[in-house]
Amino acid sequence: QQPQEESIAFNTPVRKAQTQETPPITNPTDLPWRLVPVVDNKYWSVPEILEIPPGQSMGCTLTYTPHAMTSHTDPEPQEPAEGQELAPPSSRPRQHTGSVFIPRPDGTAVLYNLTGTAGPPEQEGEAIERDVQCKASHMEPLPVRNWLNRPQRFIVKLEPEPEGTTSVKGATYIDV
Repeated sequence: QQPQEESIAFNTPVRKAQTQETPPITNPTDLPWRLVPVVDNKYWSVPEILEIPPGQSMGCTLTYTPHAMTSHTDPEPQEPAEGQELAPPSSRPRQHTGSVFIPRPDGTAVLYNLTGTAGPPEQEGEAIERDVQCKASHMEPLPVRNWLNRPQRFIVKLEPEPEGTTSVKGATYIDV
């Protein structure tokens, strides 16, 4: 079956879920429909069963939860000048793409294209600012949450860089 004319587009910060509904699917029969939507990309999820009562319409809830940023804000690669090498492509896709297929009991189905863009993550928790005593050491615990079901390694970046006689020491990586 050909996809519907419109794509359903999502735009959210990475690791933050966004939910939308498909256009309504109408059940013109006298029997309830139990539809099983199928989505083909790991960044989207749908309910296992979509129940539409007789004579009613209902959209299917789609949830986009990107775990990786897209490069939609990166500039398009430029053609190299003569004698220059082509710049390596971005390791991130410009957008995530997928589709949701919803078969109906009458033998027909609906198919929607899905597109998603995932921007930079939102700040998690409050910024840490401390006034500390001069010439005394201070240790600051950093809460770091693991949102995946596997170990992760994060690179530590101190901003702004310490100036003058101020020094900040810490691990280069945090493993969670």
